Amino acid sequence: MGRTAGFDFMENTLWPAHVRGGGANYATNTLPTVLPVSPNPVNAITVATGTGSLAKGDVITITGVMRVHPETKANTGVQQQFVVTQAHPGGAGVVQISPAIITAGPMQTVTLATTNAAAGIQVAGVANTANGLSMLYHKSAFAFATADLVMPRGVDFAARQVFDGISMRIVRQYDINSDRFPCRLDVLYGYRTLRPQLACRLACN
Repeated sequence: MGRTAGFDFMENTLWPAHVRGGGANYATNTLPTVLPVSPNPVNAITVATGTGSLAKGDVITITGVMRVHPETKANTGVQQQFVVTQAHPGGAGVVQISPAIITAGPMQTVTLATTNAAAGIQVAGVANTANGLSMLYHKSAFAFATADLVMPRGVDFAARQVFDGISMRIVRQYDINSDRFPCRLDVLYGYRTLRPQLACRLACN
């Protein structure tokens, strides 16, 4: 597809699917109790009801928990989506979520409804159904880096080249014990998510 709608499209035939859990009819306790107005991040919610499991990676929304503009902190009128970060077996208990719920301060992520009623939880997708996944991200969301490996001396052959930012080393040496010329290729690398807010997961079938 090339580049369209501001995105460079790439295909990966090994990209995994996500099987949504069977969770339904979930609800929290009252909002002021479960989601306290505090500048401290809240990475878990306590659910009072619900049947069926919630799988790691499931996407949920909570009634009355609205996304705010990242700069002005104004209510966008859109429910904030959360990802379940640890599988939940079902029923009452604690559900781990991301992003963190922050209701005040410069890092505020959501605003809460003033209602005292129990907040319903909606689970995106169809229960026990696999969804294909795509990733939409800015190049600054992730980092992948390689480093130059030491060049050994006293070997039959050694070379190192950098291509597209990837440093690769090749070394060949004679093994007198087995009468062979083993050759090895090495890359020293690391990767990290730097700005998760610049990437999102898109479920599609």
